[in-house]
Amino acid sequence: MEYRYLGKSGLYASRICIGGVQLGSEDVSQGQVDRIVGTMFDAGINLIDTAYIYGRGRSEERIGKALGKKRQDVILVTKGGLFRSEHPPQNFGAPSRRYLVREVEISLKRLNTDYIDVYMWHMGNSINPHEMLRAMDDLVKSGKALYIGGSNTPAWKLGVASEYARNHGMNPIVLEQSGYSMINRSCEFDKIPCCLEYGISFMPYRALQSGFLADRYRKGVPISQDTGVGRYHAPNVDRIATDENWAILKQLKQVAGDIGVPLPELALAWLLHQPAVDTVLVGASKPEQVRENAKAADVKLGFDVLARLDKVLGIDRSRRI
Repeated sequence: MEYRYLGKSGLYASRICIGGVQLGSEDVSQGQVDRIVGTMFDAGINLIDTAYIYGRGRSEERIGKALGKKRQDVILVTKGGLFRSEHPPQNFGAPSRRYLVREVEISLKRLNTDYIDVYMWHMGNSINPHEMLRAMDDLVKSGKALYIGGSNTPAWKLGVASEYARNHGMNPIVLEQSGYSMINRSCEFDKIPCCLEYGISFMPYRALQSGFLADRYRKGVPISQDTGVGRYHAPNVDRIATDENWAILKQLKQVAGDIGVPLPELALAWLLHQPAVDTVLVGASKPEQVRENAKAADVKLGFDVLARLDKVLGIDRSRRI
């Protein structure tokens, strides 16, 4: 396993990390989470990400129990402030000071810890960035969080918040989490450049597009929604399973076969070769998924392979700003 510093922090994180969405599923037991966390440590992975809202709190609770006395051995990341059904409508999607302060206390209790390594606002798209940043800065000063980050923050707001922190001597943003994969590259045009400008580590999620880039599905065959995991992934797969993406998938499978690397490892390794990407978030509901995904950190793609993948994905780097 390889490691990188997150942003300008002193946190040395594994290049593959574990996402906690599925760990809060009704289909996953505490025993399974215990085994996944144990396998995570065995693979050299030292960062796990969750959120107040995942599984209505089950994800944080299960992770807290699974870590136990090994809490000090992991970089613990969680998020707060996202709208839930019990919130008044006017607070939809707004990680305000009120909810960030309230939810961090609950997250600390669930996770059975007295601090969070990186606390992130969840969907920072509809609140004044100055209020958002000041609330997070106060959490760091109180010792409840060591560093701050964001999830799905618009690039302009990420820039405004970073500039505000720089000009007012506040704690900087060290991590931004957004969707990014071989077939979802919209963040390359604004958010990645913003992260590079302000020294923010970018953490992609949905790196395998709910299994589409792991060749888990077949064209024209509906996804089973008999489980919580299936119901969670089905809408995303339906959205990205276009004729164009099926054609891209076929070519990616050819490249993976030619270089002798499993397709999921190729998709994750490609992300690890992109600017600002210091760690990639992958979900897991089984220990074997953790073991297989961790191998991507050891895959080195040569310039010839990267150029071939650029052609498959329609990337013209000569025209980039």
